[in-house]
Amino acid sequence: MRLIYSKTGSDGNCVIYENSNGKRLMVDSGVSVSEVNKNIGFSMSKVKNILITHHHQDHTKYILEYLERGIHVLMGSQTRAYLDIPEKYNYYITEIKPKELIVLDNEFYIKPFELPHINVDGTPCFNLGYLINSKTDKEKVLHCTDCQYIPYQFYGLDRIVIECNFISPQSYVSQQGYINEFVEQRRLVSHMSLFAVEEFLKKQDLSKLKQIKLIHLSNDYSHCKDIMKARVKKIVGIDVEI
Repeated sequence: MRLIYSKTGSDGNCVIYENSNGKRLMVDSGVSVSEVNKNIGFSMSKVKNILITHHHQDHTKYILEYLERGIHVLMGSQTRAYLDIPEKYNYYITEIKPKELIVLDNEFYIKPFELPHINVDGTPCFNLGYLINSKTDKEKVLHCTDCQYIPYQFYGLDRIVIECNFISPQSYVSQQGYINEFVEQRRLVSHMSLFAVEEFLKKQDLSKLKQIKLIHLSNDYSHCKDIMKARVKKIVGIDVEI
């Protein structure tokens, strides 16, 4: 199973996976249909289902565009409650629960699980990570983003797509010449640091791992890519994508 498209960050999030039979699965709808379609060779018709992680705009901004195309969207009831979705789209929406198995296209076997995240006001934000199994490829993909840490252990992972948002607030000086204290305080409790990624990976079974991709890197930390890649590679033993 390969990742054929990804855009992640505060200006929009969307990832598309494809198995060897050409069946596709999308995670999040924070990028417009036209932009995604252009970047996947105008083959949007092959995307039948979208998994939503949480309700924040950078992950759901264009959800109505996808529903209008008749693409099925799966999300937690807590997430749907935050979104202003007209009732006419109810047929295309499925509410899912953490740890309940989802089967899509008789191909993707998916286990959602909760991840800790917060809203701008500091209240908890319902957020899901996904363990995606491909029946055809016999591969297991872990997809996690927008969380402070991941409180689980997984076995036999073939691919990991995981947020690595920052190293530390002290590791850069912003273009304005100062650190935005409000932004950085929220970042510390709502996004994964390089240290959190390292600690998570040390506790996992990586014996089958063939790909790891770091996503949702903050623009303020773009100059830290090489540091992140080197430190993660030291743990996983394979090249790291970012």
